Amino acid sequence: MLLNFHIIFLLIYVTNKSFIYASELKDHKINSIFNNKNLNLRKINSENINNKIILNRTNENLYYFNIEIGTPSQIFSVLLDTGSNFFWINDNRCIDCKSKRKFNSDESKTYNNTNKLININYISGDLIGTIVSDSIKFPNNKNISDFNFILINDSKIDFELDGIFGLSKNIKDITNNEFSPLNQMYKSNIFNNNNFIIDFPNYNLYIGEKPFYLDLYTNITCKRKSITDLNNYYWKCISNNIKLKNSFNEKEKEEYIPKENNIIFNSGINSIVFAPNYIPLFKNIISNNMLLNDAKCDIKKLEENNQIYSIICENFINFINNNKYSKIYKEEFISIYLDQSQKSISFNLEELYDKYIKSFKIYFINIPDNTIVLGIPLFQKYIIMLNKDDEEIVIFNQKKEMKCGESNNIKVISIISMVIMMVLIILIIFYIYYQKNRISLYKLIYQK
Repeated sequence: MLLNFHIIFLLIYVTNKSFIYASELKDHKINSIFNNKNLNLRKINSENINNKIILNRTNENLYYFNIEIGTPSQIFSVLLDTGSNFFWINDNRCIDCKSKRKFNSDESKTYNNTNKLININYISGDLIGTIVSDSIKFPNNKNISDFNFILINDSKIDFELDGIFGLSKNIKDITNNEFSPLNQMYKSNIFNNNNFIIDFPNYNLYIGEKPFYLDLYTNITCKRKSITDLNNYYWKCISNNIKLKNSFNEKEKEEYIPKENNIIFNSGINSIVFAPNYIPLFKNIISNNMLLNDAKCDIKKLEENNQIYSIICENFINFINNNKYSKIYKEEFISIYLDQSQKSISFNLEELYDKYIKSFKIYFINIPDNTIVLGIPLFQKYIIMLNKDDEEIVIFNQKKEMKCGESNNIKVISIISMVIMMVLIILIIFYIYYQKNRISLYKLIYQK
């Protein structure tokens, strides 16, 4: 009888250890894949970590990396911007330039000045600079000598970082194509492949190589198309379908939403920007949609720039604190379909609302009609791959269920553990039944 109990306890111990092992292995696998930590050695060896640049985030929710320029090197923090085509930093001789650090060309032995002037125009202001070249070093220790960039000596913008590193599409028909950072990086063979992956959710930029964990995501592919009245260096495509919460009937939809919507991918802005011809669409939403009407919203000019309109809400904090609207606040508000498979990218009110200035990060700016610029709200939510050769943009939007590869081991262990547990329960039941009948029989014989 004592032996039987030992066997039972041994089975319980083995079963318990099996469940613990399966659980720990599953947690380890999930952490390894989705947190990019504690990766197994085989996966680490297959990933070219030299193609990864670690990113940082500013107080304004913009993403940047540090780059070294000159000999000896000087370190600068530059914005990662897919919406512009130049790499610039401020000259230490510039009085009006606002940045923490400025480049001192006199201290670099490899500096070269072309003496060519260039103007850069942004909505927030203009820049004037000189085209120069020097050696640069990326955070992943990739070096390029004689890299062209712009040294700013006259600035009209107030910028939090030291400069901008433009990663817009390089093509032959734009002005000063030879100064495109992407073009120079391609020529220097810093890429293994002609694509790069912006993974803001994990603070990574992958140059020329796709990280293995993206195979675990579903994706939407958007072919890059030429769009009338838009510079061809933008990363862009066309959407034939946009839906909004509490969408209109077909007649209203046809009236307010263009049949073709030009979509631009711009990691350099912390908002979603619409062309002015979308304003009637949002005014209709505000006037007919109780969702926004209760929050007392209106489309107004921003005080700091009278060329920019935004949706300003007076009572939005109370609105989101109301249990009646808490669910709606986190539901999809805008859905943009980028291919024929009916897959879409989407945003909710929570992602689009700036609680500090009580407005939506939706702006209306004087850009070509039917154009939508997707900024940080897109890049913080999805992982974006921009491909030069295939002329495509791939958006990795959802994690697949683990159902193949190494995860099968977890399922096998779990199934074995469950089978052992069931067998154990049956054995215990039979053992109790046997012991009970044995005792009853013993008492019957003994009494007789």
